[in-house]
Amino acid sequence: MDWFAEHFRTVEVTDSRESAPWCPEWWLHPEVNARLWALFLAHQEIETSESLGALSDWWLRHWDAHRAVLFNPQTGPFKDCSLTKGHLTQRTRNTNIAAIAAVLPPDEWQPPVGQ
Repeated sequence: MDWFAEHFRTVEVTDSRESAPWCPEWWLHPEVNARLWALFLAHQEIETSESLGALSDWWLRHWDAHRAVLFNPQTGPFKDCSLTKGHLTQRTRNTNIAAIAAVLPPDEWQPPVGQ
């Protein structure tokens, strides 16, 4: 959580505070948790890197890519949330349905081997 708090102090929002695509209860979004965890792990790697460009690479390859998804007001995970009204307050559909219906393949299924 220290890394999260430290990093997000540097994030700038250029839209109004009302329409900024972020959820005050961000931890309730599984995709957001997964993306933030991936960002954290990638950031840990640069702390031990000897590359002078590692931090720049992290911003460009990791943060910018995830930020484009996280902060997208039309398709991002917070599209149904409001900074002032809260988690999923804009949602009009059932909140218990996954965004993507994923059925696991049968046990005998094997993933394709490299081409």
